[in-house]
Amino acid sequence: MTCLLFVLLLVYKHRHFTQKPPDFTSEIPHILVSSSNIRSHDFRLYPQSRSSIEYDALQIDNIAEIMFYVPKNQQHIDKIDYSQALPYSESMFRSASIPIIWLDQQGDVRWNHAAQYETLNYLLEKQFPSENISTCLSRQLFILEQWPMGFFSRHHCFIEHFGQTLYSPSMVLLSPRSFMVSHASSEDFTSEGILRYYQSMSLCSSYINHPQLKVLHDQIKSIGPGSSDTKVINHVHELLELDETKVKYKYSREIWKFGYDHVPHRRWLFDRNRNEMKKLINYHSSIPLLINHSNEHIYHTNSSLFDLTKWNPRNEPQGPPRDVLAGTTTNLTISDRIFTSYLRYMFLLFFSQLAPRIQTSAKLLAHHWSEYLSDKYKLPYKKALSNMAVIFVRRGDKMPEDSFWQKHKRWRNISMYVKGIVDEEKRRQMKYNTIFVMTDDVSTMESIQDYSKTGLTSSNKDESYARQHLHEREILYNVFAPQSCLDPFVRIGFDQFLVNVQFVTDYASLVVGHTDSNVGRYLEEIIYVNRQHNKNVQTLTYVINAPDTLE
Repeated sequence: MTCLLFVLLLVYKHRHFTQKPPDFTSEIPHILVSSSNIRSHDFRLYPQSRSSIEYDALQIDNIAEIMFYVPKNQQHIDKIDYSQALPYSESMFRSASIPIIWLDQQGDVRWNHAAQYETLNYLLEKQFPSENISTCLSRQLFILEQWPMGFFSRHHCFIEHFGQTLYSPSMVLLSPRSFMVSHASSEDFTSEGILRYYQSMSLCSSYINHPQLKVLHDQIKSIGPGSSDTKVINHVHELLELDETKVKYKYSREIWKFGYDHVPHRRWLFDRNRNEMKKLINYHSSIPLLINHSNEHIYHTNSSLFDLTKWNPRNEPQGPPRDVLAGTTTNLTISDRIFTSYLRYMFLLFFSQLAPRIQTSAKLLAHHWSEYLSDKYKLPYKKALSNMAVIFVRRGDKMPEDSFWQKHKRWRNISMYVKGIVDEEKRRQMKYNTIFVMTDDVSTMESIQDYSKTGLTSSNKDESYARQHLHEREILYNVFAPQSCLDPFVRIGFDQFLVNVQFVTDYASLVVGHTDSNVGRYLEEIIYVNRQHNKNVQTLTYVINAPDTLE
């Protein structure tokens, strides 16, 4: 009997749930369903409600408003004669209506809004032409090989590699390449390396999985030496545009060999007769025309307190170029180095937009902590994270790259990172009540949380400096990660790691870490490039290295 009842129930369920569900909306007058005037409790109908504010806080920022912004007070035609050299004046440079870059007396490369706007628009035209995706099968493409090492090593190498492609109008694609280090291969299930984690870098990479581009998708990994329709770049002069009607692809794996200090864009942007240069110079121009930089708006301070002979860009590449254009040398001028440093900052800005899912997760993380802090301390929601310091501790498998480990065969202790915060607090005469911790070491995270809770009241007396100065501060971390820090041997996933990076980039008032790590270097550069238009911002304003001693 029981079995029969069970069978009847199964038959009933099958018939009931396989039938087309009733259309209840048919009973509702059509005018009510389609009308936009329905009064409901949908939060979007109440713009100042808490839910609506929360929703707005989670929206991804508009790239055009952030990157391509030009202040209204600079959208004018001024009366300065820009065909002549200008006296060194940062205020004049910043407000100029034409592109200007300069080296200040602190050794930082600076640029005005006009330079950023025009450079990013040039990159936009190069990488995202106003054409449909069929152009990807007909136009020449420049393929760069992806560096085989870690995540930010690959990104830094791409930034340095991309510069050489500015000798050509061709759109650039980065070839996919699987991660192979630190147990990352299992996570890289698409075998693309860094490509999946950033917004697309070109029109063609945006649609690489579209059926219309299947030929390119299937072919891109094999493009390189040996391809009959591919020009492999082995010498700097091969970068220049010649008769390339039969060349479908350009291909380069040489990251640091070629310089890009004489690309046509330099004179288009910064020559004092730039309007004439746009007519005179193109990708086929002679080398003497390209290398003539005697009349340009690139400046440097003449302060006796600053030694130009000892200056190196903060974002300098691994080494100077080894193969250069005829008539030039591998010893770059100060103006050459200012220009190429500026370009790397612009490439970083253009190509560092993380994938929407990562940006959205970073917004969720910010919202979580903003809600928590504003409710707990009765702070305005938008100011809850305005006074946040960050401790970034990279350990794990990085002993060979860590300068402190090389000297002492041990890691910097936590107190040294805390001292970096305390020293800045004294200098700025303020206190960071909240500290976000980003680390790959589980014991570091556990210790910092313990020091915050117990301070010097614990029976444990290790790290007394850190215990004293972390006590009763709010310790923040990525609450959406399956563990509170990134263990390089048990990964939380690149997505959540990059959520940390995006969160720090957007909200940190101070980061204490170390540029021995590629992540530390990236944080210094991306925060600087996002904020350098603000007054009194230097490369070390927001990101500093932890000291090596407590003295």
